[in-house]
Amino acid sequence: MNKVKEFLEKVRRHQFWILCGLVALFGVATWYLGTAKLAEQFTKNKAKVTAAKSTAETVLNYQDHPNDKFTVKIGDAKAEQVKKVEKNWKELYTTQKQNVYVWPAYFVKDFGNRDAPPKKDEVAEGIRNFYSRHVKEVQLKELVAIVDAEWRELKPVNARDAALPGNILTHRDDNTAPKHRVTWNDPTWANPFFFNNTTPTELQVWYAQEEIWVLKALCKAIAATNADSTGAHDTSIKSIEEIAVGYPAAEEAPNGTGDLRVKRITLVPIATTPDPNAATISAPGGKLLRPARPHLGDLASGPGMRLGAAVDETGAALTTVDQELNEWRYVDLTGKPLTKEDLATVSFQEFRLLPWRLRVTLDQRKLDDFLVEIRNSAMPLQVRQVRINPELTGATGLIQNPTDPSDQLMSGITLVTVELRGSAYLINPPDMSKISTSREAGGEVISP
Repeated sequence: MNKVKEFLEKVRRHQFWILCGLVALFGVATWYLGTAKLAEQFTKNKAKVTAAKSTAETVLNYQDHPNDKFTVKIGDAKAEQVKKVEKNWKELYTTQKQNVYVWPAYFVKDFGNRDAPPKKDEVAEGIRNFYSRHVKEVQLKELVAIVDAEWRELKPVNARDAALPGNILTHRDDNTAPKHRVTWNDPTWANPFFFNNTTPTELQVWYAQEEIWVLKALCKAIAATNADSTGAHDTSIKSIEEIAVGYPAAEEAPNGTGDLRVKRITLVPIATTPDPNAATISAPGGKLLRPARPHLGDLASGPGMRLGAAVDETGAALTTVDQELNEWRYVDLTGKPLTKEDLATVSFQEFRLLPWRLRVTLDQRKLDDFLVEIRNSAMPLQVRQVRINPELTGATGLIQNPTDPSDQLMSGITLVTVELRGSAYLINPPDMSKISTSREAGGEVISP
């Protein structure tokens, strides 16, 4: 017991030095533990950096650089995409060839077995004359029958006389029930098929048949919309006020520009270089200059056509019918009319876009059904604009409203006039070399 007391006494006397020693030992232990953890982390991070550096040096020392393989893979992917485009193109063309590009039996030998229009003087004049009669006496009647409208003997009607009494079917004043579901009120729709009372060229026949196919697709959409009706009293689409395809349907103010439209127009000063993406404004009112169609003579039916014009808007004479046919017949992907020079440089080669315009009076509750039927057409039809109750200025300069208010009261519903503008897709015969040419020229390739 005494020894313990002696030991504690010594500790008390030397406690300062003892505490100094313990503090020193604690510091050494803390330093060791701290530096050991840091040393471990340093070793791990150094290993990662060394490995990354080694990998980078390995890539730099490759003789066969991976980019070459990447280029090959990209080429393989492009080749696979081209195969898919070719496959889809062939399928679309075959489907349209079987279901849309159907020529009357009399003309299959000379026109129907071809993928392109015959050359000049390749088809006998008698065959072409027969087509000019057949299209008016048979095919146009078939279109009227599809929509179940009353057939009236067609006659050439110029734009000045289109709105005169006798050329428009007016509201019935008697109590006789209509025999047909649809009233066809457009007196100028058949003008392009009179060929100015001359023998049509091979190209005129080919183009006329294209327009018949588009008209048939639109008429079938109207008939499908009216399929559930039992007569004129409950039909969805009451009347056709206007229908046009090709040149008459091409817009002088496309994409919503111009008078009574919503898109603002910016005129480009002549001294400056026009923006290639901006609309070319060349006429008063923000409109494009419509080229002449001399072969129509005074049967002009489209908006802005000049009666009996023999020269274009610039005063340049057009010497042949075929020379003018490609002016404003087709449009580009934005709806802008194409000139014959534009057709040679278009970036899309899989199809041609034929503009169409349709104005009908219908039950507004059936508008969605009508648009669906257009979308379901065997011929791809794109709707670019839908206008409800548009104000239309006729040839007489008066505002016309083809919807008869008495019809609204009689039917107990509100009828509206709907104007549709769009493009019809005519699939071209598959030719992958044309796509390659477009790609080399920097044009955008669009899969059908």
